[in-house]
Amino acid sequence: MENTGHAEDRAEKKAAEARREYKEQQLPSSFSFVMRASLDEGHAFEYGGGRLFSGKPERALKCTEFVRGGYGSGWGNKRQNEWWKKAKNDFEEENKREKDVEEIRNLCVSLSRLVLRHDDQQAIDRTEKGFILFCQTNGMLLVIPDMVRCIEAWTKMKEDNPTGLTLPRRAAMLKQLLDLWHIRLEVVAETEESLSQAKNMLILNQAGQVPYWQYNRQTEQLEIKPDREPMELKTVLEIIKELQDLVLLPITTLRFHAARKLTSQPEGDIVPMMLEIGVRTREADRAWELLARLWGLQSGGNEPAPRANGKQQTH
Repeated sequence: MENTGHAEDRAEKKAAEARREYKEQQLPSSFSFVMRASLDEGHAFEYGGGRLFSGKPERALKCTEFVRGGYGSGWGNKRQNEWWKKAKNDFEEENKREKDVEEIRNLCVSLSRLVLRHDDQQAIDRTEKGFILFCQTNGMLLVIPDMVRCIEAWTKMKEDNPTGLTLPRRAAMLKQLLDLWHIRLEVVAETEESLSQAKNMLILNQAGQVPYWQYNRQTEQLEIKPDREPMELKTVLEIIKELQDLVLLPITTLRFHAARKLTSQPEGDIVPMMLEIGVRTREADRAWELLARLWGLQSGGNEPAPRANGKQQTH
């Protein structure tokens, strides 16, 4: 009986050794170590704080699958690995979304600042190059109907001969306004009646000079500006005459249009006209200088463009 028992033990050991060698050829070194330790020692094996298997050596085969994440509910099983992987991916995606939102928010803030800076710069440019002409819609100084006719004539010519008309509409409109201004000032001193009428309208003062005007916010009326010397009528006519030629040159009249659409019967008593003069050429600079001298004249009714804070430029 003892010989038979010894023979069975040896056969079992050989079978176990054969199985171990076969598994060692199929598994990495770390799993081979687990199997060897279990087969040789035949007791529980601790891995990472978790009890993997215990008892008979045959359970080492299942342990190898367990360590590889084949099944079970302990550390390293497939379901836990998938959960951790999914959680990691979700965290990374959420992190990425937060970064994208933060980048978009910073981009919007930078864009808003850029727009505000551009607006401030444009306001400065308008202050340096712009004028506002306040044109009456009734009375003897009415010019709006003439401006409307000028626009209609220019538009028709542009439609009939698109390539032949090279003069911009803004320059044509400003030239028309200066022509009207010059003609009306010329006839002021022709008769005593027209001279008296011009003085009553404060186009001329009692000395026959052209005064500067300012708006009184308390009385809400225009009044003669006392701190500026009036100009001689002859000087005003000479300035307007020179401007008639300058405004037709390129890069001189950059912008000239009404604040609202012009019609033959405009609403309100005043129509603001926005004028912008270039500063890139000597002729444009000269035109700006002459217009600055005429600023505030009652016969012209033009003022520099307001600053960004609402205050008007003074010269």
